[in-house]
Order: sequence, then C-alpha cells, then structure tokens
Amino acid sequence: MSLVQKPRSIGIGGKLLNMINEMYYDPKIAVRIGEDISEPSEYHSGVRQGCPASPIIFELLINDIFSDALGVDVPDLTNRIPGLLFAEDAVVLEDSAEILKTSLDAISACQTLRKWL
Repeated sequence: MSLVQKPRSIGIGGKLLNMINEMYYDPKIAVRIGEDISEPSEYHSGVRQGCPASPIIFELLINDIFSDALGVDVPDLTNRIPGLLFAEDAVVLEDSAEILKTSLDAISACQTLRKWL
C-alpha cells in the first residue's frame, strides 16, 4: 500500500492527506557541509529526516509489517503477538524455525516496505 493509499484506508483525508501528498510529491534532498550545499537530487524511499510528521507517517506504513505473521501466545493476552517494533528495529516472534522462515519471507515481500525503507 502506498504512502497515499495507507492513510486514506484508515480514514485520513482532507487537508491532512493533501499535506502528506504535497510533502512526498517529487521529493528532493540536498546535503550541506559547512557553507556548501549540494545540488538537489531525487529520493524514492524513506521518510523525510527531521520532519515532525515523519515518525507518524513511518508508523502508518510499518504497522502492517506483521500482517501475515502468526506470532506466539503470551500468557494473559487474548491475541497472539507476531512481533515487536521499536523505531526502525523489528523482532519477529514465531513458534518454530519453519514458521519464522515463512513469516520472514512474507515480510521481505511486503511491497510497502520495499518502497519506503
């Protein structure tokens, strides 16, 4: 799911969706070293570094990473836990090496991740 489709799929629209679209339409970056600034160049993955909205946008996109994982049972919880996320780090939790491989293959094939990470 794309950066535009995902927010729309969870009910984000209007001015907020327009702002996200404008921020990520034809994005360019430049590098500054001292007083020198490089020529702008396009980038096609990731979220904007230093932008206050970037952590939220990243969370919207990364949230589906475990959608095909079975996960593990945790005492006193009703739902299985497929994994843990902290910032850009992920831990996949499965009951066996075979199931873990299947989950890792599904995560690797995730088109949202391929485009934005």
